[in-house]
Amino acid sequence: MFGPSASLSVDKITGNASQNGNGFNLSANSQVMFGKLQKANQISFTLNAAANGTSGLILAQDDDGKNGVKISFEPSSNRIAAYVMNGGSEDLANTYPLSGILGTTYNVTAFVSNDVCVVYVNNQLSFSNRVYDVINKKWSIFSSSAVTFSNINIKNP
Repeated sequence: MFGPSASLSVDKITGNASQNGNGFNLSANSQVMFGKLQKANQISFTLNAAANGTSGLILAQDDDGKNGVKISFEPSSNRIAAYVMNGGSEDLANTYPLSGILGTTYNVTAFVSNDVCVVYVNNQLSFSNRVYDVINKKWSIFSSSAVTFSNINIKNP
């Protein structure tokens, strides 16, 4: 269904992030922006999140990073949330409890096809959202506190 993993093309780093193979260590308030998304995408990674921070991925980003859809892991609120980013402001669009998932290590696979995004977490829950204007927009990983993203892969058909 999906072809081999595409290379991780880093477009921009905001804050402080160090690359370790196909992973990144992010300091507080950091973001790594990658290349453009296609019509269909499979993004997978392991997130070792901070208990008191927010971290995750942003889809359908403009070059300036102020617009898109943020999928945020929020362990202190025991939820995963989606925010619509518009000109730098963020509006909460959807949440789902992280019930049954112990700790702050998340194995994440996001399938983005046209305007539908489904995020699977630890093979225990799925979280779906609409994400408009994905094609040729960028994607990012982010964190409000120190975290590690490892085994990052992106595949396209």
